[in-house]
Formats: sequence, structure tokens, C-alpha cells
Amino acid sequence: MARRIFISWADQYGKEIAKQIRRYFDAYSPHVSAFFSDRDIEQGAGWRESLVRELNVADDSFAIFSQEAPVSPWFIYEASALSAKLNKLNIFTLGAPEVMVPPSLQFHQSKPMEYHALSSYLENTTSTSGATPDPARTDETCKRVMAIVDRYLETHVSPEAARWADASYRALTIYRQEKSPYDLENVIKVAHESIYLLAQNHYYMTERSKRGARERVWQLLTDKLRSGVDVQIVAMHPRTSFNGTPGQLPCDVWQAYMAAPKFLEHLRECWTTLSEWWTEYRKGSFSGNLAILGAFFLPISINIIDPDRDEGFIIMSQRIAQEANASRPQLIFSRKYEPKVFEFYWHWLNNSNANASWEGIEALGPHVAEF
Repeated sequence: MARRIFISWADQYGKEIAKQIRRYFDAYSPHVSAFFSDRDIEQGAGWRESLVRELNVADDSFAIFSQEAPVSPWFIYEASALSAKLNKLNIFTLGAPEVMVPPSLQFHQSKPMEYHALSSYLENTTSTSGATPDPARTDETCKRVMAIVDRYLETHVSPEAARWADASYRALTIYRQEKSPYDLENVIKVAHESIYLLAQNHYYMTERSKRGARERVWQLLTDKLRSGVDVQIVAMHPRTSFNGTPGQLPCDVWQAYMAAPKFLEHLRECWTTLSEWWTEYRKGSFSGNLAILGAFFLPISINIIDPDRDEGFIIMSQRIAQEANASRPQLIFSRKYEPKVFEFYWHWLNNSNANASWEGIEALGPHVAEF
């Protein structure tokens, strides 16, 4: 008997996603079948009776929890009925934070509607139904769904944007970096015109072992570049110099003083990745400009978002003598509510004497990661 999956949705975008999920599982009939009410209840039929019948025979679920879901009586009805029948309810959130999920459903696992989570669900469900998943079909479906998700987020306040809106009323916000909502990916997502990333590179952004973080960051950056956002990335490089002092010296001092014995190793990995990104940028077609610069010395990590807009922010992380230092605070300065502090650091970025030593990636030579 075919495995029966009941798909719940609450708005037009959820309906479009439901169609893509149904289309995917159609290819694996008779091993699995998917139901959602818009298509599968015949016009003129007793739709309530048909809905109840499908809920009663469901073996699995796919609930698309958008921001409209909590106020959709039929979504809540379907999800509650499935929750009572099934041990596990698969809830995929669409632009909605987990706190929006009603208490009656919170004991079920929920996850964001993202490529990897969706891909895993589709292939695991197909396999447990006795069919062999086709990776190309999975990839095509996930990409179609992600395109719908992008359109949804363009017309809705995303969880990331909501957190930033909350912070915009504070002049200064301090977080432990490991718990901060202002992580690199969210910083990129909220930018409208320009992004400056200084010393935000030695670990998270470019390390290849971080389970796809490097690829996700580059995908976010290329999306912004295509939309016309300018991006500048600045990282220390030992082949720079300042007033005759070679850049190797501050790199050696940093490695010793900051108790970071793998600093140069991380720096080489960083520049290997930045070089690959620069090559891809040069081959592509983008409305925004990318600049990658090598610096003699960067004493602090700074991200600057949209400095020419009232909504602009500076996010600063002081360095401490500890290799793994995610417990350090982040200082977030709003241009609108703390203009003098914002201007101080923005002026420093543009007028520091050391900035004269910054060199573009091409000026550093063809083997930029060999040092």
C-alpha cells in the first residue's frame, strides 16, 4: 500500500510549495502519494468528509507553517488532527520563527524551510516508502521551493529583519557573540546598499569544514552582488607592508599574543577561499562591486552595513587573547540613534593611516594564499 502524506498549507505561497511537494512524490507512485486539499478534493464533493477521510488514512505529514498559519482555522484543524494521529509531525517554517508555533504543536520537531532540510526529508521519505530517490529530481524540487521561499520573504517580515527592527530602537546592544542574532549570515541578509567585512574571515566565513557555511556565505554574497549591493572584504595578509615594516610581523605577533597557534593556517585557508570567490566574481555578471583587500593589521573585527542609510549599523567585536573566543561581546552601533559613535568608527575605516597599506587581491600576486 502506498505511503500517504498529508500536506497542510495556509497561504498562496504555501499552496505553491504544496504543489511542488505533490509533484515530487507523484514521480514515485505507487510507493508514495501526497494529498493537499486544493487539488485532490473533487469539485462538488463533500469536501469536509473528504478532508476527514484523508486525515484518517495519512501515514505522514508535511506542514508548511507560514506567518499566516496561526490565524488559519483549517491549518490548525489539520495540524491538530495529524498531531493526534501521528507520533511525528513534520513542520517546516516559512518565514516564521519557532516561537510562532502553537504550544499544542511545539513538541513536534520544526525546522526552517531550507534546501538541506527539505532535501533530507524528501529523500528519506522516498526511501522509507520503498522507492529509490533521484538526486536530480530532489535538487530540482528543492530549488523550485527555495525560489518560492525567496518570493515569500520579499513580501513578509523575516525573522532576521524582525530582530534587526527591534535593535534599531537601541543605540548600543551588547551580546555574547555565540548567542548574537547579528551573525554573519544575517548581517548579509539585511543589507540594502553596501557591506564591509573587516577581519570577519579567519574561521567561520571561509573554513571548509564548517558544514557548508563557506558555501552559504558565498551564495548570500553573490545574491546581494546581483541585486546591486557593494561588498568589501578586508583580511590581514603578510605580504603587505606599512612604513617599511613587512606584514609578516603583525601576523606573527597576532599568532603569539592572541594565543592563536593556527592563525596563519586559518589565514591561508581564508585567502584560498577569497581567491576562489574573486575568480568566480570575475567570471560572473553582477550589478554590485566586490573588493577584496589585504591589510597590514586589523586590531578589531568590524562589520558595517549600509553606512549611507539611516538604518546603517556597525557591529564590532574586540579581540581577546583566546583562540576560541565566541564568548566575547559584540557592540552594535546604530547610525540613526548613535550618530557620533557611528561616525567615529566609519571615519576611522575611511581615514586610518594604516588603510594606505591595504592592497587589492590582484596586487598581492597570483599565489595569494602561499605565504
